[in-house]
Amino acid sequence: MDNKAIAKVFDEVADILDIKGGNVFRINAYRKAALNILNSPRDLRDIVDKAPNDLPKIPGIGQSLKEMIVQLVQTGHCKEHDKLKKSIPAGLLEMLHIRSLGPKKVKMLHGKLGVKSVKELKKAAKEGRIRDLEGMGARSEKVILKAIEEYSKFSSDRTLISEAKMEAMRIIEYMKGCKEVAKIEYAGSLRRGKETIGDIDILITVKDSEKSHGVVMEHFTTYDDVLNVIASGDTKSTIMLISGMHVDLRVIDDHSFGAAMHYFTGNKQHNIKLRDIAKRKGLKVSEYGVFKGKKLIACKSEKDVFKAVGFPYIIPEIRRNEGEIEYA
Repeated sequence: MDNKAIAKVFDEVADILDIKGGNVFRINAYRKAALNILNSPRDLRDIVDKAPNDLPKIPGIGQSLKEMIVQLVQTGHCKEHDKLKKSIPAGLLEMLHIRSLGPKKVKMLHGKLGVKSVKELKKAAKEGRIRDLEGMGARSEKVILKAIEEYSKFSSDRTLISEAKMEAMRIIEYMKGCKEVAKIEYAGSLRRGKETIGDIDILITVKDSEKSHGVVMEHFTTYDDVLNVIASGDTKSTIMLISGMHVDLRVIDDHSFGAAMHYFTGNKQHNIKLRDIAKRKGLKVSEYGVFKGKKLIACKSEKDVFKAVGFPYIIPEIRRNEGEIEYA
């Protein structure tokens, strides 16, 4: 986590404390620290790695903030931030992205009207329930509705790859703590290295029989950063993290892990193109392998899958149907 990301965390901590009506001096301390970190000519990752005791030399960084920085650099998150995020509805932080709304107005809207998301804010404004609040009026509702329209137009449900990768690696390390897990890898757009990620796809194999599936899924759905379990099954579960990201976990048979990695890595157009070529050769490509009739001829590794269809291995980063198959 670089200086910009750490400063963002500190700003978010200040926002949450402000929404909760926290101590003004503590709130200002986090905001000042965030600004100083953002303007620091030194990379905090280097300081943590080589001389962590130098962190307090940065104005506004005391012992407690030093410990938070070390946690953020080393693990990508910190206990204080995680604890605070869980203490308020996740949608309140999203509301801060709406122009004209700061922590104090968000606190008032939540406290007086029970609004806890942008969707509920829009509904309250349309119903004329905001105008009667202190410091608000009919014009305020129009401004808020216009700002929501702007936000909806320009916001994205996608996450920067750096943030998504940290989330994925934390989950993978957590899942490795389950003794039933054998192999585990991330796939999808994250493995392709896209600049922004919609959701995280993780594939695993288990050490024992199908009885292990339930143990693995229970471990996955009870991950600390889970905000909501969207779906839970024996071979696939989906969770929404506190960050808002969705994560799909699939249990794959060990013998077809390579075929599944190929299937869940390439984008839709890449996979369609390869399947069409395979079909013309009398083959069928799926997440379970390459088949000739009912006979399975390749599935163990991605290289085997490509080779069976007549191509050399194509690296994940270019599996986008932008000529990579034709040039292979």
